[in-house]
Amino acid sequence: MSANPPVESKSAPRRKKRRVVLVVLILLILSGVLGVRFFLRASQSDMKTLSIEDIKERLKELAPDSEQAVQLRALLEQQEGAVKVEAASAQTMFEGLGVRFSHPQAYTVREDKVEGEYGSKVLIAGIGGTRRLVVSRQELPGAFDEHSAVRLRRSKPQAYSERSLTLSGRQAVEFTGTDAAFEKVIFIPQGGQVTTIALSSLDPFGIEAAQKDYENIVSTIVVD
Repeated sequence: MSANPPVESKSAPRRKKRRVVLVVLILLILSGVLGVRFFLRASQSDMKTLSIEDIKERLKELAPDSEQAVQLRALLEQQEGAVKVEAASAQTMFEGLGVRFSHPQAYTVREDKVEGEYGSKVLIAGIGGTRRLVVSRQELPGAFDEHSAVRLRRSKPQAYSERSLTLSGRQAVEFTGTDAAFEKVIFIPQGGQVTTIALSSLDPFGIEAAQKDYENIVSTIVVD
């Protein structure tokens, strides 16, 4: 008597069908995840090209706590910071009190005193307000060496170092303060007058920026 062939279980096709469905579902999920990632990357790339005005307009349409709103606010802060840095580094001209020179636009005139044809201008850097640029012109009481501000600094060699400069063919004297965070003062004799240019910073972390500003000023000074 011959043996009957094995009968395939009825559950086998069902298992195959379930496997196929499971594979299809996994593929759909993977494609969805990859699609979302691609969309997010594309959105982030698109956001980087937005202007500050465009970002502000988009933020009005989004929920404040949404992921895209958070990304846009971070991008807005970054772009506004870049604009401030660019504005701070832009240059403008100072003219008056016997000199001309270039200085960062961040410095704006806060005080302007006039005494006859002389006087002084005080410019404060808009960034933090810790950098101060003072330009003044005065009558000399006698010889340059007798000028009170010069004599005061020479009487304190432990607090000031001195060196000679030539600006536009004229002799000048520079004093560097050693006690303050940053202090540089230039005295430019002009006949019976003296023009003073002083730059100082109260911020010990702003010394590098103040030094850069000072070097730019000195390199562009023209004595009238």
